[in-house]
Amino acid sequence: MKNFSPINRDSETVNKLFVSLNIEGQKYQVGELIRSEQKIYFRYNSDFSPLDLNLSPIKLPFNTEINTCQKEPFDGLFGVFNDSLPDGWGRLLLDRTLSSKGIGISKITPLDRLAFVGSGGMGSLIYQPEFEAATELSSMIELDEIAREMTRVLQGTSSDIIEELFVLGGSSGGARPKIFVAYNPGMR
Repeated sequence: MKNFSPINRDSETVNKLFVSLNIEGQKYQVGELIRSEQKIYFRYNSDFSPLDLNLSPIKLPFNTEINTCQKEPFDGLFGVFNDSLPDGWGRLLLDRTLSSKGIGISKITPLDRLAFVGSGGMGSLIYQPEFEAATELSSMIELDEIAREMTRVLQGTSSDIIEELFVLGGSSGGARPKIFVAYNPGMR
């Protein structure tokens, strides 16, 4: 399971991310996102072969050019990369976690947020460098406790386990609280 912690993060913002695609355990270097002068650019890796799969055929067709992301509607990202970002619930958890660590969320860029997603996003895209991890999760999770903590977060109160909540489901889409768990009837 992916761990998460912004504790090891420098105060600098991310200005370059490498984008990879993980398909059936095979990793392909897609390209890189670069932030410069308040704009974000994307360039495909010259060795990337679309594998009969174009990531974004209309807005980001495969080419060897430097592509400029438009500011709207996705905060300066191409939609294919913006889709990797946490939606309502995950963004709330990320913002609260960053605030609890003294990191001003108004200074966080879209590339910073993608670095927090790293390899833990819902899709097949991976963003590197990925921020270092430090949160360890117990293999036994008390679902009632998780539900109480989620309610506290929604009510605007801080949670002692905000980072764990993010790890458990913060990168998933949607506005409602959720976590990913597995049940093993053989374990008690």
